[in-house]
Amino acid sequence: RHFILNELLGKQGSEMSKKVILIIVEGQTEELILFDFLQERFSNAEVRIDIQCGDIVGNWNRKFGTSKVAIEDVVANYLELYRLIPSDLLAIIQFTDTDGCFIENKYIRVDRELARKMRYSPKAIYVSNQDKKLQMIQRNMDKAQSMIKLARSKTMKVINLRIPYCLGYFSINLDQVLWDEQNTTGRSKLDKAEQFLEQLQVPLDQFMMQFITVNPQLPLEEKLEKSWIEIRKGINSLQRSTNMPFVLEFVDSLA
Repeated sequence: RHFILNELLGKQGSEMSKKVILIIVEGQTEELILFDFLQERFSNAEVRIDIQCGDIVGNWNRKFGTSKVAIEDVVANYLELYRLIPSDLLAIIQFTDTDGCFIENKYIRVDRELARKMRYSPKAIYVSNQDKKLQMIQRNMDKAQSMIKLARSKTMKVINLRIPYCLGYFSINLDQVLWDEQNTTGRSKLDKAEQFLEQLQVPLDQFMMQFITVNPQLPLEEKLEKSWIEIRKGINSLQRSTNMPFVLEFVDSLA
């Protein structure tokens, strides 16, 4: 199927005037916050955002064997849907929430009054009962393993070509990084995102720089590696943190 797709669409792909940067995100909030900024930031490319409507890093389809293969399939399906070929891509960028997945189990706490539903705080994850705690321990272990493997990946194999790839993170979620709330839900997420953009006085990446935990003067590869080391320490994955500015530098390096 992919061979036929390449043959049929090769001419269309070769005629594209700009390379595509495919941004994979979890939800609409990320699209709302990121799209205009990234399209302006990378004006020599075409930015496209693929919303997964969920956590593909933590909940990837096990039939693929690994989270990386699952994401490669997501990209291949996107290309087929939008009549693109692998060589149209400049890079695949993915942003995911850490969801506090790197914390020790002792920071997952049972509190029936505080957590009738699962609740994040800057120092712990609260759940309603012991069974929920065991489920959270398993979720954290699965997601942490996937994130570590994906963070080490430099490329994704899409059909017949390896495409530069970089994984970025927002601490508990993008909401926490932008307006310091961890448990925003529903329509209020989009409302607060719109309000944030209206009030933002500096470029988005400049705003994000205050939440990085690594020396920005280091070489790019070292910064990315250290950002993943830092987020795994202690309760850092519950804190307000991101490595987004380094991911943007990764894209710059491909130009």
